[in-house]
Amino acid sequence: MEFKKIDGNIRDWLSFWAQFSKIHEDPDIDEADKIEYLIQATVSNSRARQLVESYPVVKENYNKIVEALKSRFGRDDIQIEVYVRELLKLIIGNATSQSKMAISSLYDKLETHMRALETLGVTSDKCSAMLFPLIESCLPEDSLRMWQRLCDANDKRISFLHPFRDKDGIIRLKSSVSNRQDEESFRFPVVLPAKHPMVSRLIFEVHEKSCHVGIQGLFSLLRDKYWILGGRRAVKDVISKCVICNRHNTAPFSVETPPLPLDRVKDAVPFEVTGVDYTGPLYLRSGEKVCVGLFTCAIYRAVHLELTTSLSTQSFMQVLRRFVA
Repeated sequence: MEFKKIDGNIRDWLSFWAQFSKIHEDPDIDEADKIEYLIQATVSNSRARQLVESYPVVKENYNKIVEALKSRFGRDDIQIEVYVRELLKLIIGNATSQSKMAISSLYDKLETHMRALETLGVTSDKCSAMLFPLIESCLPEDSLRMWQRLCDANDKRISFLHPFRDKDGIIRLKSSVSNRQDEESFRFPVVLPAKHPMVSRLIFEVHEKSCHVGIQGLFSLLRDKYWILGGRRAVKDVISKCVICNRHNTAPFSVETPPLPLDRVKDAVPFEVTGVDYTGPLYLRSGEKVCVGLFTCAIYRAVHLELTTSLSTQSFMQVLRRFVA
């Protein structure tokens, strides 16, 4: 397996350390050898290589080198700052560009940055108030018009649920548990349209995180935060496109049962067609071990038993002679 090399780019630290930590935590590798591995895991003539090579290759310096690398490239506050900048650069760049990025590509890139921030302890709940208007501003105009058309606070389908707009302009519902001491998204779920690609991606993401739960379970999980118009049908459509679920829910391959051979159905005397097998061992009162020869009629299913003290060919021939007699 080839090392994930780092050249001093702070964005590469998480993936680099996820791989190198296995070597770092291995007690069987000498620390001087770990320094050699560090040198191999850095790009030649890069800032990271220069930092590692600035220390003599002795085991006493290994922990110092690791601490220096972490303080230079792996501090959480620096990591968060870099990923937030990349996130804002992506959103603002797409908002100011004349040619808008495809929604699927925008979603994938945003998800990559959000996963990195979650690894650093910055969850989506903490920055959703900032991200929602920014992401909305960089969506194509036709998508925004579709969103506004499909999700209206005056929609008759939700008028009986008392919809309202919060301070961020998000349409929410006043649920029957509004007075409960709980999260705002649970007490006032967000209204979402069912026929929007981003809503479909949201449903599929929750479906994957919940280990591919079924329709009712996924619908219940989504109801904790969202009220999707026509939600059950939207959930069913998303699950029907899940490759893993389709693979596991496919009916097993069935083979038509063939007719029995002639020797099993013809008119014959008992034991004209016979099968033989052994079963056991059994123990007699004297302590002697014996086996049972089992002769079965293939047509009438009659059974004949014979005792034998051995599984040898000679013993079987004796059993067979007694059966024939």
